[in-house]
Amino acid sequence: MDFFARQKVVPNWNNSLIQQQVALVLGVGGIGCSIARNLCRLGLLEVILVDYDVVAASNINRQVLYCSLDVGRRKIDAAVEGLQRDNITSKVTPVFCDAVKEWGRVVELARKATVVFNCIDYGEYFDYAVCSLCVQLSLPYVAASSYGHTAIAECYPMLGRPKQGPCWGCNNTPANKHILQKLVPSLILDYKEIQFLPKDTYMPTNSDVGSSILPCSLGAMLATGCWLNTLHGYSLPQWTTADYATFNISSYTVQSNTDCIICRNAPRYSKQTLEAYFGTSMVRLSPVEGEAVPYSDGCITDPVTDALTEVSRQRLWPLAHLGEEYAHCYVPAIPAADMSLQPQETAKLPNELHKPLLKTENGTVSAIRSGGRSSLLVTQDTIYRLKGCGNYLDADGFHYPYPGFPLKPVEGKEDGGVEVKGCCFKHTAITEQFMSEHVGMVLGVEGMVVGNRPRGMWKYSLPQEPLPKIEKWCGLFETLGERRLASHLLVGLELLLPLMFPDLVSSHDKVLTLFPHARTSYVEGVRSVQPTWSAWLSRDREQLLVDLCNVRLQEARPSQCATPHTTHLTPSLLGEWCRASYAIRESLPLKEEESRGCGSLMAALYWELGWEVGVVKRLMEESGINWGYFIDHNPFEPHCNCHPNNYIVLPPVSNITIPSTHLFPHLVPPIPLPHTLSHSFFPTPFLSHTSPLPPHTSSQGEGKLLAPVDFDLAFRGERFFSPYTGQGDTELFHSWVHTEYEEMGRTLGGDQSNTGVQTATTLSQETTALVWGFRDTMVKGYSCSYNKGQNLHPLPDHLKVAMRALVTMALVLTANHTS
Repeated sequence: MDFFARQKVVPNWNNSLIQQQVALVLGVGGIGCSIARNLCRLGLLEVILVDYDVVAASNINRQVLYCSLDVGRRKIDAAVEGLQRDNITSKVTPVFCDAVKEWGRVVELARKATVVFNCIDYGEYFDYAVCSLCVQLSLPYVAASSYGHTAIAECYPMLGRPKQGPCWGCNNTPANKHILQKLVPSLILDYKEIQFLPKDTYMPTNSDVGSSILPCSLGAMLATGCWLNTLHGYSLPQWTTADYATFNISSYTVQSNTDCIICRNAPRYSKQTLEAYFGTSMVRLSPVEGEAVPYSDGCITDPVTDALTEVSRQRLWPLAHLGEEYAHCYVPAIPAADMSLQPQETAKLPNELHKPLLKTENGTVSAIRSGGRSSLLVTQDTIYRLKGCGNYLDADGFHYPYPGFPLKPVEGKEDGGVEVKGCCFKHTAITEQFMSEHVGMVLGVEGMVVGNRPRGMWKYSLPQEPLPKIEKWCGLFETLGERRLASHLLVGLELLLPLMFPDLVSSHDKVLTLFPHARTSYVEGVRSVQPTWSAWLSRDREQLLVDLCNVRLQEARPSQCATPHTTHLTPSLLGEWCRASYAIRESLPLKEEESRGCGSLMAALYWELGWEVGVVKRLMEESGINWGYFIDHNPFEPHCNCHPNNYIVLPPVSNITIPSTHLFPHLVPPIPLPHTLSHSFFPTPFLSHTSPLPPHTSSQGEGKLLAPVDFDLAFRGERFFSPYTGQGDTELFHSWVHTEYEEMGRTLGGDQSNTGVQTATTLSQETTALVWGFRDTMVKGYSCSYNKGQNLHPLPDHLKVAMRALVTMALVLTANHTS
C-alpha cells in the first residue's frame, strides 16, 4: 500500500525530500503535540521529541496526544503512545531531558536533525540560544505560540548565507548583552548546560491567558506549512499571525539586522553551501613536527640574480649533487629564477595554522578533501587550503599509503627517474604565495579575484621520510572555493541538459540543425557532430563554432522532484536542489525580449563562463605572466596549468576584498581599480574580517562565478630562461604564453588529453551533440573576451539569481565527484 500516494502528486512537493527529514521538536505541549502529529502524518524519517514535564489536567483540552488517563505521566511517554495512530512510517524518538540543564544533549540531538521546532516556553534567552544553535548548524529555526484566539508561527530557514540573516535574533533582542555574548554561534555548541539563562519573569498561567485546541492546532499548522514551503525553496514571510475569531491572517518579512549578534558571529558558510561548493569527502589530519612560516608584505622578494637563476637551472637535471640516493630523483623545474624568502619576525599565522598538519588515517583534525595532495580546513570565519599536506592521489584514483609523500616514476624517463608526490617544494611553495598575490593585483583591474589568498607555508620535519634532503613544504591559503569548472560545474551542467531541453535531446535531427553542415559527418552510419575542441583546432574555427545565444531555445522548468541523478543526495543537498530549481522556475520560460540577447539561460551561463576565463587569460598575458606552460623532465608532455580545472566556482556569499597595489608598487595597473560592482545578484565570498588586510582595500569579485587558482608553477617574463639554452628567450616565452591560450580553448572545448581535466560522464548521442553546441558558445565567449571584443550577451540583472541557481543545481549533481 502506498500511504503517500495523494501527497506525492501535490504540485511542487518533493516527497523524497520530505521523507529524508529529521525533526527535533523541543517541547510537546499545546503546539508541540500538534506539530509532532503533523510531521508523522507527513512521513518524516524521524521525529525526536524532547520534554521533561508531566501531563497536567489543564493540558488535556489542547494537547492532542494526551487523554485524561495520562495525567501525571511523563509527556514523552504519553506522546509516543498518542502518536501510534497518527504515525505512518516515521521513527519516533522520545528523550526525557531538561533542555536547559542538559543542553549538551540538545546539541547532540540537533546535530542529527534537519530542522528544529522550538516549542518550549522558557523565555526569550532560551529562544535566542536555540536560534544560535540553528545558525551554527545551518538548521531551519521554526517556532509557534498561541494565546486566546491568536496563533503565531515563525520560520527562519538559516540556509545559504548565515551571516546575512535574517534570524530570530534580528527581530528579537533581549536586553542583557553580556548574556547574549555567551550565546553566539561559535560558543553555543560547547555548553553542557545553560542554567545561566534567566527565565522570563512573567510567564502566563491558565488564569492569565486562555487557550484551546484551536490556536494550538492553527499555530502548529502554520509552523509546519511555513517550514515545508521554505524546504522546497519558496520565499515566505518569517512571521505569521492568525486569529480564528476574526479570520484575520497577517504576515511580515523580518529584515536583516546589521547589529544582530547571532548573524555577525555566524559561520561564513552554511552546511548546504559547504557541501555544494566545497565537497563532501572528508580526510583526517594529525599535527606533526615542522616549521610554520607566515606570509607577509615583503617576506618574498624577486630580484633576478645569476645565483638564483643557476639554482633554478640545476633542477632541469636529477638531483645527483645531493648524493647517490638522489641520482635519479627530479623535482619541478620552473624555467625562471628563484625568489628569495625572508620571513618577518612580526608576522603571525592564525591559531589554526601554528602547527603543521599531515593527512593520516586516524587523525584528530577533520578536513575536506581537495584533489590528490591537499585538504580544506574549515573554521568559523575562514576556509584554509592546505596545499601539499600528504597522501598523494594519482589521476587513476590510487590512494598511496598514509601518511606522507610517496615516490612515483617520472613519465618519459628511461633512467628510472622518480619524483616525490603529495607535497609542495620550497621553490614552488614560495612561487605560489607570491604569484597568487601578484595575479590578484593584475585581475583586480577588471573586478576579478584569485581563489586562494596566501597566508604562509609549513616546512615538514618528519622522521623516516623519503629522500630527506628534499624539503617537503605545504602552502597555506585562505580559499574562496573548491568545486572546479571542468570536473564539477561543466559535468553538472551536462547532466542538467536533458532536464532543461527534453524536446531537443529527444530529437537528434533537431540538434543537428543547430550546426553548420561542415561540423557534421557520418560515423558508423550515424550523422554526428564534430566536437568543439576539434573545431577549435581548425583554421575555420570562427565559421565552424556556433553561438547558441543567438538561437532561442525553449527551456523546461526543472522539476523539484527527485530525478535519477538526485537519488544519492544528502537531505541538505536535496534541499539545495529544490530551492535552486524553484528559483529557476520563477524565471522560466524566458520572455521573448529576454531571450533575444541570450537565447536561453543555459546559453547565457556558458557564455559568461567563457567570458570570465578569457578575461583572466588576457590580463595575465598582457602582464607577462605564464601560468605554468613549459617543458622540463618529460619532453613529450609539457606542464600546462592553464586549464579549466584551475578555476574554482565561487560560492554565493558577498564582499570579497583584495589588497591594493601598494604591496607591489612596480605593478601599478594602467587604470585605477574599480569601485564595488553594482547590481550584484549572485555575490561571492569575502575574506575573514579577522584577517589582517592591508590598508586601501577595494571590493572585487562581486557577481563573478569563477576565480583562478594554482600558481605554483607560474612565472613572469623577466625571470624566464629557456630550458634548452639556459638563457633568456623572449620569443620562446611569448610562444608558450600564446600556447596557453590555445590549450585553454581546446580543453574548454572538451578535449581531455590534459590529465587536469579528465572526467567521466556517459551521455546519450543527442545530449552529447547538444553539449558541443553549448561548449561552442563558451569557447566563443572565451575568444571574444580574450580579444577585447564587446560582450555580446550580457545577462539582464533580474535573471542573475536564476543563473546562480543553475550553477548550484549543477554542483549539487556533482557534489560527490572528486577533483
